[in-house]
Amino acid sequence: MKQLSEELLAAYLATTYTACLGELEVRIRVGSRCPSIDRELAERNLSCWAYLTACNPGSQPLSAVENRDRHQALRSAVDDGGWACYPGAGIPDTSTWEPEESLLILGIQRQAALQLARRFGQLAIVWGTRDTAAELLSSA
Repeated sequence: MKQLSEELLAAYLATTYTACLGELEVRIRVGSRCPSIDRELAERNLSCWAYLTACNPGSQPLSAVENRDRHQALRSAVDDGGWACYPGAGIPDTSTWEPEESLLILGIQRQAALQLARRFGQLAIVWGTRDTAAELLSSA
């Protein structure tokens, strides 16, 4: 994976990416399948999804106000793209990183998700297709 230090890669892999699909909280781990997302995709006749944040671009901490504004801008971009999305948070396994407000976006193709990540200064995203394990993709 390009542009990611070993420390950042380890931190991204040691995170649980959560989202609320209505009443159901899903928990995504890189390298694992998420049957709840698979079912939601099948019901909507969609094949792929992405999980991304606008917070802390380049993994550099910003203030809560800046991150909130960035998240709202991401939400607007997703709405403009016509994709369904659900709120979530990336929750690290350790307390060295703060949870980041994020979105699970359904039906977004790989390249569109990577373009959105670049637009918001993100180094990587979590992406997947129906019935496959979640992948960590570099947006560099």
